[in-house]
Amino acid sequence: MNRSGIHIERLDELVADVIDCPHSTPNWTPDGKRVVRNFNLKDGNLDFSDGYFVDESTYLERVRRALPEPYDIIISREAPIGTVGIVPPGLECCLGQRLVLLKTNPERCSAKYLVFALMSEYAKTQFRRANATGSIASNLTIPALRDIKVPIVENCESVGELLWSINSAIQLNSKIIETTQAMMSTIYNYWFVQFDFPDDRGRPYRTSGGKMVWNETLNREIPYGWTAIQLQDILRKNSRTLINKSSQPTIDLSVMPSRSIGLSTLNSSDEFSSNLFGMHEGDILFGGIRPYLKKAGIAPCNGAVAGTVRSFSVRRPEDYNFAMCTFASDSMFDFAMRVSTGTRMPTVSSDALLSRWVPYDERTVAKFGMLNLKDTVISSVKEILQLKNLRDWLLQGFMSGQAKLSELPETTS
Repeated sequence: MNRSGIHIERLDELVADVIDCPHSTPNWTPDGKRVVRNFNLKDGNLDFSDGYFVDESTYLERVRRALPEPYDIIISREAPIGTVGIVPPGLECCLGQRLVLLKTNPERCSAKYLVFALMSEYAKTQFRRANATGSIASNLTIPALRDIKVPIVENCESVGELLWSINSAIQLNSKIIETTQAMMSTIYNYWFVQFDFPDDRGRPYRTSGGKMVWNETLNREIPYGWTAIQLQDILRKNSRTLINKSSQPTIDLSVMPSRSIGLSTLNSSDEFSSNLFGMHEGDILFGGIRPYLKKAGIAPCNGAVAGTVRSFSVRRPEDYNFAMCTFASDSMFDFAMRVSTGTRMPTVSSDALLSRWVPYDERTVAKFGMLNLKDTVISSVKEILQLKNLRDWLLQGFMSGQAKLSELPETTS
């Protein structure tokens, strides 16, 4: 199938090799050699906000079969199929289960172009068709993958560089969110867990000998003058009726990442038949199903939220940072598991979450609230969403033959 300015190639003809990863379950370790898993493949990149590792012997056994090298492409065979990511320079890793390694060859096709071609709707349509294997689980076979058709556009290497530059800007904004969250989490831990907030002389309170008193409610020592509160004292649960019945940007569990408060992927309310509620920009969201997945974040816009996501708003603006960092802390996820119901799929209610007791000091919380967490995260997420829309619009145009690099304004190309 030829189109103006575009010719079609089989994937097998564009890469040096297509290598299926070992199917045995790796021996996981707390640290060691990094393993790429399905959920690490995001937007053509590798995201290791959730990391898994194997020991040296397991690593050597797996790379003998499939050794990822810079600018190779990793693609998922299952759950979900067809998700891709490029191996960056300097990364030493092996592949987990259900992944395939595409050994790229720049003389045949630019890796940066190929990864976006595999992210296009043209490729996704073929992945869906190739999934007709007769099995219950989604599965992309190696022969079917080799036979995937890839549109090769004019100046494909430059097209790849353009799309890659947009992806790099997306990654930069993601890094801003990650760095901001890490900084706020560190300060939160020092001030509200270790109680080393700055005293009146700017010294760490507890380390400098600040007075501590026993609190019966918390069953621990807290700084003199502090008190114990329940989260319901500073937060209200949201259960707003979704008034606007038109298509709305929607947050549900499937688009909430683990361990990141930046929610930069949105669903549409059209995909849900019921159980949606109103979402306001800045709401504090918490994954109510399987809390061990550690999903909590900031609503990036007005829209809808699924019923599986617990939504909260602060009673006072000064409490926002404290409340958000509390919900994103490991201790909160541990608490959520303890008060969950159900074993196979533990579920935690909004009321159960708000029942948690925490140490609190209005003055210290207000000082912590002066840092601009909400606006920094939301502005970065909005930039990511705009860049994704631009990238996907350009990609669709290139793949359909409706856009050519030579026709774009110089500021874009």
